[in-house]
Amino acid sequence: MVSAKMPPTPELIAQAKAFVLSKWKQRWEEEEKRYGDPEPTNLSDACRFCALFAKGLFGGRIRANYHHCWVRLDDGTVVDLTDGVDAQRFGVSPKQLVTASRDFMFDAPGVPNEEFWDNMRVCLPRVRQWLAEFRNRQTA
Repeated sequence: MVSAKMPPTPELIAQAKAFVLSKWKQRWEEEEKRYGDPEPTNLSDACRFCALFAKGLFGGRIRANYHHCWVRLDDGTVVDLTDGVDAQRFGVSPKQLVTASRDFMFDAPGVPNEEFWDNMRVCLPRVRQWLAEFRNRQTA
């Protein structure tokens, strides 16, 4: 059953960002800490999780380029729970990171490719748990 979408208000988006960051840190504890990776202080490298979470919460469509993925709502609003934190690493501004220019988007035939979607599918079970917990907190 598909859950009703929530309104993408600034308050709810801020709550979603904080929630996903807490879950991203929890994931680090479970999976990355043992490799000596530093504890995350932001949502760098979490765009797949964030895009799936935002889509599940607010609707819209996942958009992506070679560096990043995010959600574009039906009204054109971009929801990027990472706030484009990885933009500097790629030498662009956060706005450029989600720009729909032809040379920056997955507009070429076969892109996003099956590997991209396989990587997204790997994230789904965890994101579904996060969505259920977030929704339960909102109704509590």
